[in-house]
Amino acid sequence: MKHISIAACLFVVACEGEPDGPLAYEDMDFAQRHAFMSEVVLPQMKEAFVRFDAGFETMSCATCHGDGASDGSYTMPSPQIPGSPPPRRLSSNTSKTRSTRGGLSS
Repeated sequence: MKHISIAACLFVVACEGEPDGPLAYEDMDFAQRHAFMSEVVLPQMKEAFVRFDAGFETMSCATCHGDGASDGSYTMPSPQIPGSPPPRRLSSNTSKTRSTRGGLSS
């Protein structure tokens, strides 16, 4: 099967080194998230996807975020990716409810 669910591949636990330890993705500001996605996630995902299919050589932010890469919302999952799951709530054991469509917050 030659189709990979991009959303599943991008389920990444993101953290960046800080003097007091790693910073969780949820705790990063917009600029930190953008830098992490551009400098760490995109290159690694591109490398993995190109090994699967050379057509992903042109992979960019828009590959996963669709129009959200252009408008700055970075919506995930992008409704433009075929087979993207609908937004969902986190398990009931958390006090916060998040949508997977939240993307990067500023």
